[in-house]
Amino acid sequence: MAYDISSILNSRMRISGISSGLDVDGIVKQLMRIEQMKVDKARQSKTLLEWKRDDYRSVINSIRAFKDEYFDILKPATNMRSASSLSALKTTYNGADTSSYFTATAGTGAIQGTFWISNVQLAKSAKAASSGPVTGNMVGSAIDFENTVISAENNNNKISVTFNGVKKEITLDDGISDIDSLASNLNEKLESAFGAGKITAGVNGGGITFSTDKTNVLNIGSVADNEGLAAIGYLNANKSNKLNLGSKLSDMAGFFSLNDLEPGEADEDGYDIKFSINGKEFQFKSSQTLNEIISTVNGDSEAGVKMSYDQLNDKIVVQSKAVGAVSRIQIEDVSGNGNLMAVLGLAGVNEAGTDASITYNDGSGEQVITRASNDFSINGIAFSLKKEYSAAVGDPVEVKLEGDPAKTLELIKGFVNKYNELLDKINGELTEKVYKDFAPLTEEQKAEMSEKEIELWEEKAKSGTLNSDSILTSFLNDMRNMLYKEVDGVSAKLYSIGITTGTWEQRGKLVINETKLREAIINSPDEVIKLFTQESDIRYSPDMSTEERAARNRENGIANRLYDVIQDYTRTSRNSEGRKGILLEKAGIIGDVTENNSLLSKEIKAKDQIISTLLDKLIDKENQYYKRFTAMESALNQMNSQIMWLSQQMGTGA
Repeated sequence: MAYDISSILNSRMRISGISSGLDVDGIVKQLMRIEQMKVDKARQSKTLLEWKRDDYRSVINSIRAFKDEYFDILKPATNMRSASSLSALKTTYNGADTSSYFTATAGTGAIQGTFWISNVQLAKSAKAASSGPVTGNMVGSAIDFENTVISAENNNNKISVTFNGVKKEITLDDGISDIDSLASNLNEKLESAFGAGKITAGVNGGGITFSTDKTNVLNIGSVADNEGLAAIGYLNANKSNKLNLGSKLSDMAGFFSLNDLEPGEADEDGYDIKFSINGKEFQFKSSQTLNEIISTVNGDSEAGVKMSYDQLNDKIVVQSKAVGAVSRIQIEDVSGNGNLMAVLGLAGVNEAGTDASITYNDGSGEQVITRASNDFSINGIAFSLKKEYSAAVGDPVEVKLEGDPAKTLELIKGFVNKYNELLDKINGELTEKVYKDFAPLTEEQKAEMSEKEIELWEEKAKSGTLNSDSILTSFLNDMRNMLYKEVDGVSAKLYSIGITTGTWEQRGKLVINETKLREAIINSPDEVIKLFTQESDIRYSPDMSTEERAARNRENGIANRLYDVIQDYTRTSRNSEGRKGILLEKAGIIGDVTENNSLLSKEIKAKDQIISTLLDKLIDKENQYYKRFTAMESALNQMNSQIMWLSQQMGTGA
């Protein structure tokens, strides 16, 4: 309840003592200041708790970010607990420029060595295409020239022609009355409009034909308010050399080249075209378009294919979404339910994909390795095949995996820098100055200040919420203790590889001697790796005994030790007592049950209850004061009335 004494008073009708002459509202307001101070103090205490909780959460997020970057198994390139990240290897090739054929990248488990790769074959998806061009020839109907003369007077002398997206209007000569003259005149006009040899008009069975190279797109259309298209026999004939995917199937009779479309008998829902792809049956109506059919097929995960129209070659193409020998394409028309797949030249298709393969030789002899994907791993080496490579291209490619000290050095430097940043963050909180004279502002105080004044005040009021905090101090001490204890069975130590603690003023930050660290990585790579990544056989558990924890710490490398500490303080899993990480139990994090169930969250809720109780008491107290003043005024009014009556009586007696 966000009550304020001023809002309570302002909500009442202001009164003043009629008989006493007192400013009752002013007096009550002054009397209520003590009660309001109690509410303000509780609110200030709550605000301090909220600031402290938020500062804790900021630290928790920084710790978790450090963990996510350097201790996450899902980030193998920077996972400091993994030997493969520190045993960085670089790949060199001797032979063809393999970047366009394949790449080999060292990953987890890869070791230094040399091998040879040849005969790269890519994994391919199953693919099928129409058995031939699917669009029929552009042949118009026979023209009855006994009743037809093409002329401007008859308003039938114009057509539109669109060639590769360029649309032009063709006007025929007047008086054409035979098929040969029409074809000759069309050729003359088409050559003038689009150039010689681009489009040819011919004669077939008394009708006009149009032809062009298959790479071109040709459309014959009508001109508004002119009957020229019908006059040349193209009222219901094929008016394009390519499929119009937006046309209804029922409007495309005679349009196809391989077969005439024959829908089946419609079922009770009106579906008269049915076919199957990879065992999945599809059903459509002849009133639907090829675009709708293609979209439906492509969106079906069970069929697992992608259908498209290859306009250049005038074919429907179907390709499996998966690659490798397991991918298949099987297409059939459903018997008695139309022949659309036969019309599209796809009926009876049964195709399979192919697996990827390489010839691999590590010196012990050639081995042909096949995989269903073009991306796969062998002995920790990640291969990505891009283009086929065979003896016809060149000799086997020599691939070397060699140590990359520069990469290892950069990884350790990055790790140390982030560790130091985390220390700076936490030390900053622990040493931040406390300004005891700057308490959180009340609403009344804020009303009397500018925004800038409020900002400067709260900057100091928020300062030092975690000053000398015992939990953060323990966390830093635990982290530092993990750095310098010897690792069982490892001769290297942090200082011996060039990593030491800075001056006292740097409060535990690490300093790197790059020359010394680089030498250690080159001369003793295994010792450097074990120093960081060695892991105890005792698995981490929040319920480990003191003895188990001590043994695990001795046997663990530095990265695993630090990871354990971070888990102790920020884990979201519970121990046998139902507790999460120490910092989460204290302040919680957003998105976890601890967001509203941490110790600080409970303290904040308790403050809310105290504030609510104080506000109730404040209202009761204020009402009591008003009742008393009202009673006083009533008594004074009564006394004044009695005095006036006595005065009147005495005056009358005189």
